[in-house]
Amino acid sequence: MAEPNRLRFSADEFYYKSAEEMYTLFSHCPKRLRNTLEIAERCNLEIKFDQMHLPRYQVPDGETADHYLETLCLAGLQKRYGALASEYLTRLHYELSINPQNGILNLLFDRLGFCASSHAGRNTVGPGRGSGAGSLVAYALEITSICPVKYGLLFERFLNPDRRTMPDLDIDFSDEGRERNHRICPS
Repeated sequence: MAEPNRLRFSADEFYYKSAEEMYTLFSHCPKRLRNTLEIAERCNLEIKFDQMHLPRYQVPDGETADHYLETLCLAGLQKRYGALASEYLTRLHYELSINPQNGILNLLFDRLGFCASSHAGRNTVGPGRGSGAGSLVAYALEITSICPVKYGLLFERFLNPDRRTMPDLDIDFSDEGRERNHRICPS
């Protein structure tokens, strides 16, 4: 509290004000207050919390999402290793068989976009942590940089056929350069 340069708010009004407080504050412009209510009354948002809501990734024309993901993964592993041992191909195909049935293809494409824009912006992406580091797919896509096969990490900690919730795919980005990534990959 004694630190003079600490983050602090200059007022004590950082909360949602009641309708009465808003009318008092903006009594000089009643038309704007009415317009605000009119806009709010036109809004109808229904969020279904029993469903997964992920961005839809657009794959190239003529491709299916699962085939395109496999193509990207094979290219990524070839980039990392050159010739691929059957152990890697078996593991990759196993993981790819689990991914579509759990509906996480768009999550993987989403994280791929974040990481690719960070790499292009020369911003450091963490190596991966948690259960996501157990995914060879994430490694092939350069979402993580820890080879789960080399270190004997289990994919099933990240995703398994019985899982009904979205897996956690933690990604750490360096504080430096984040603003460059925003320009490369705007939200």
